[in-house]
This record gives sequence, C-alpha cells and structure tokens, in this order.
Amino acid sequence: SETEVTVTQDMIDNGYTTDYEAPEEGDSLTVSATVTDQAGNESDSSSDTAQVDTTYGDDTDGDGTVTAASVDITDESGDDVINENETKNSDITGTIGEGGDTLDSLIITDIDGNEVTIDVSGVTVNDDGTYSVEDVDLSGLVDGDLTVTAKSTDVDVNKATTTDTIDKDITAPIVTTTEDTNNDRTINEAELDGKVDVLIEMGDGAQVDDTLTITNPDESETEVAITQDMIDNGYTTDYE
Repeated sequence: SETEVTVTQDMIDNGYTTDYEAPEEGDSLTVSATVTDQAGNESDSSSDTAQVDTTYGDDTDGDGTVTAASVDITDESGDDVINENETKNSDITGTIGEGGDTLDSLIITDIDGNEVTIDVSGVTVNDDGTYSVEDVDLSGLVDGDLTVTAKSTDVDVNKATTTDTIDKDITAPIVTTTEDTNNDRTINEAELDGKVDVLIEMGDGAQVDDTLTITNPDESETEVAITQDMIDNGYTTDYE
C-alpha cells in the first residue's frame, strides 16, 4: 500500500519517521519512498530492506541446523568434582556457536557469589568457534557448586548466555591410579605390573571411624571404616 504525506519544513530539516508491525522471525520488511514536487515532478525511488533476526546464531553451512553456543568446565580426573589437588588446574572449553562472532565474557561463580573472571581478550576463538582455557585457578572459591557462565555475540548482534556447573570439594577423598605413573590416564605396557593399584587419600576433615565409600569399576560399592593409618597414609586397593 502507499501513504502520501505533505512535506513540511520539519520533515525537510529532520526527516519523516513512521513505524510498522514487525514481520515474523526470518521475514523481511521493505519500505520505499519518492518525493513529488509542486510541479508534479517525481524523484527517483529510494528503499531499504531489513530482515527480522532475533535468534542467536546462523546456519552458516546450510545444513538446516544451527550449532548452539555452549561451555563446559572439567576437572583433571574427569569425575566432575574439583578436589584439593585440582583447584588450580581446571579447564574450560566451549564454542560461541555457528554464526557466533565474539566471546564476551567467562565468569566462574561459587555459591557465595564470589567470582573468578577470565580475561577473554587473551582467549583464542578458533575459526570453528571453539575455544579453551587451561589451568584455571579456582582455589579462591568456596566448596559447593561452581558455575561457569559464558556470554557471546553473533554476527547479527544477538546475545547468548550459556552455563555449566561442577562441584568443588577439597574435603573429598583424592583417588589416584598409581599404576598410571605419568598420570596421562592411560596405563601402557611398561606401567602395568599385575593388578591395577589405586591409592585413595582421605580429604581434609576425615576422622577415625568415618566411612569411606568406594565405587568400584563394576559399579559395586565397598565401604571401609576409616582408620588413623588411612588418614595418614591413604587407603590402597587394586583391581584386575
């Protein structure tokens, strides 16, 4: 449809403003305009088009799906519990998603609201949108759930916020597969000598006659009454 408006001095000085109902997501809106002088001469047409895109990310590879932004925080052992030996070497990995443009912030927060803020200007975002931060020091945060929050912006300036949670418990027992002498989480031929030995060190606060519960590789559980020797030297077991 067309709308005719008589030009005023204010329109000449400041332009003419109007508005329209926004189209559906993904649809476009085009507006064109001409000016006709008092002698009936009509100017060339000028137009502008805008597409509504309020959803984060774009299907840049044309496969019909959009890879979402995500973030993940992991401890060294991979058991989703940061123990006393892991407070300074947790890793964060993530992606700004398909169509993402910038990683804006990375913040880890504990249950008391204390924060560790990572300087994202020093974080490399790869061409595929992925990024990683190694050896994050979380020793200043209290025990309990730790939440990492990643914020990013896509090429259309839409924003995304993603989170992941891990438990911090420096009083938890520390489990070490001693057979894995170089701690690469792989037991090679040179390291394997009979059964696989495991050392479990008691966490801070453990007391005599407390119960140590061990979840074995076959998912069965073994309960052991804690002794002073276990507090001092740890508890050793082995598996086939």
